[in-house]
Amino acid sequence: MVKTTPKSDTIDIEAKYFLNAEGVDYCVRNRIPVRDLHGRDMSRASGFEWRKCGVETLSRLVSGGFLSAIEAMRPEFASAREPLVRLADVVLSGFLVSRFRSDLKGRVFLEPSISALRTAMLEDERLRRATSSRFEKGDWIDPLRSAIRSACAAEAALRPPIEEGGELEARCLQLIRAIDKDTLLALALAGKTPIDGVAGIVLAYAGRMGVAEYLSPMLVEFVQLAEKSYLHNLAERDRYVRTHPQELQRLLASPSFREKLMEIAASRGESMLLRIEFSSPRLGSGGGNRLDISTRTRGLIGYGSRYDFVNSKSKEVRTMDLAALLTIAAGNDGGAKLGLVYHTNLAKACAKEAVIFSSSVILDERKDETVVTMSVTV
Repeated sequence: MVKTTPKSDTIDIEAKYFLNAEGVDYCVRNRIPVRDLHGRDMSRASGFEWRKCGVETLSRLVSGGFLSAIEAMRPEFASAREPLVRLADVVLSGFLVSRFRSDLKGRVFLEPSISALRTAMLEDERLRRATSSRFEKGDWIDPLRSAIRSACAAEAALRPPIEEGGELEARCLQLIRAIDKDTLLALALAGKTPIDGVAGIVLAYAGRMGVAEYLSPMLVEFVQLAEKSYLHNLAERDRYVRTHPQELQRLLASPSFREKLMEIAASRGESMLLRIEFSSPRLGSGGGNRLDISTRTRGLIGYGSRYDFVNSKSKEVRTMDLAALLTIAAGNDGGAKLGLVYHTNLAKACAKEAVIFSSSVILDERKDETVVTMSVTV
């Protein structure tokens, strides 16, 4: 497995964090100040705009299911490689924790023994008071978590050995700690039988959390490929380069020239956009929760030059998936081959852990831009 996730307490990327209805309600109840934000598409929502974000803060926001989107616009992302890896890792891990909580609660409360107890408590005031008195101290929580942890270890021992045993155990512990008190109380009331079933759900999501270690490098490599195309596009529009095209590669090698290009792009509102959206299934649709990571950049990834199409009367809008785009890009640029390898590894990891990975690419010759969306559905 790829081990590229750097450890840091903060994510040094300026971004907007848009709250959903649950997030706004949580902030209002806890008197947390928020502000009115505008997205790239001029949509409005309440949220936060931070130059840096604490890892723990972001993890709580995502795992609590409080965010609708995260949006970052920068003239470049190459200097933010490590924070970008960290952002992807924290977001996907938090997304899976949130999905785990919801999935576990749904299954636990459908358990016949638990459902019967809940019905009895609603109908019997004395039973409800006795239950409340029995569990009000909270000294039962740690023993229950230990029991779930032991059940996970026992079930994991029966499965084929895997290389990431220590990491799997740490992820199981993280998920067990994330179980909310209402669900724990239901398990405590029901006894051992439901706990054995919980272990399988914990292990399934612990395996899925390993997907983050494939998504993070994949995202970073792709963003750097997009940025390379973006800079090439900016350079070809430079006044001096238009009259001296043979100087393009030499100038692109100059940090000061690249910085000038990015300053011009920022002033025109052409900065690169990275957007992460959290989507829940529609009621009754039976679909899973989805995480969409999209990038929008000037320039057409995989094209040799903007002059190949800019003067054409019939400009196309081409669509494909990310694998096809990376294959095209790798044929023109050897540096793009690593992104193709990461994409293959990510697709295999998702298939192994019952996570659906999909992608879409729009190459718009009329707007001279590329929009790519990577989706993870659980």
